[in-house]
Amino acid sequence: MCEAEGMSLAPWGALCRGHFRTDEQLEETKGQSRQMGGPSEEQRAVSAALNKIAKAKNVGITGVALRYVMHKSPYVFPIRQHEALRIELTDEEVDEMDKAVPFDIGFPLSMLLEMGGEQYDSRMSSKDIKLLNTNTHINMVQGTKAPAPRQGIAQPV
Repeated sequence: MCEAEGMSLAPWGALCRGHFRTDEQLEETKGQSRQMGGPSEEQRAVSAALNKIAKAKNVGITGVALRYVMHKSPYVFPIRQHEALRIELTDEEVDEMDKAVPFDIGFPLSMLLEMGGEQYDSRMSSKDIKLLNTNTHINMVQGTKAPAPRQGIAQPV
């Protein structure tokens, strides 16, 4: 709805309350009083996917997490994003993060988009609904993509 109306989103909790961390970072903070329980297995799986891409790009996992959120919609503007503005993610890298933990899109979209054994992908559209494609041809305008990363941004002090 926000995209259709041209509204922006400032997602709250895009960094998962600090649970997106490497195993080394988790070990360093183990037992500290500020920790309100550790990350779940799903959060650890997502952290591993983020860390793999972050190491390849020589950036922090929080920057990759924020860029991933920005990649999902052109109107997403996380509150902290200095490093995320410089990171470029390929569709394959986004797919790798998407597959770290299964996502249930919910009924009725799961029935419509995953019919025939397809796995839901956030780039799917009404063109991917098998029931529509069997009896009609769909032409549609391509969705707006996230802004390209900016190079040459000054490092924060």
